[in-house]
Amino acid sequence: MWNTNAPIGTVCFNFESNCGPSPECCIDVEIVPSPAPDAGPVISVCGLSTSFQGKKDVGGQWTKISGPGNVTYSDQFDDKSLVTVDQYGTYVFGYTETRLGCITTDSTTINFNDTPTQKCSKLYL
Repeated sequence: MWNTNAPIGTVCFNFESNCGPSPECCIDVEIVPSPAPDAGPVISVCGLSTSFQGKKDVGGQWTKISGPGNVTYSDQFDDKSLVTVDQYGTYVFGYTETRLGCITTDSTTINFNDTPTQKCSKLYL
């Protein structure tokens, strides 16, 4: 059991068997925190592309969690990657990082909206 708040320490142990106790063995241990990716805020954009506003901790990878269309990334491993979709709608993306076997994912929602157009005709009074 680790009973200190220090991220680095030494753990010593031994065991007992029918042949008596083993010699004590000590190993240095460093506790490394799980990665802490930040996928960025929920955003709404006009058009079919935007850049992610994520912040990497150790570096990770973007994936589409949900959304109506196909997705392409300028660089799937860049926390600020350009993302392009082929259909308007609401998409949820995950940014996943891995450190020493610990995996953490943060998600963000991006609303891709059609750009409004103005159609004017003559007005007769």
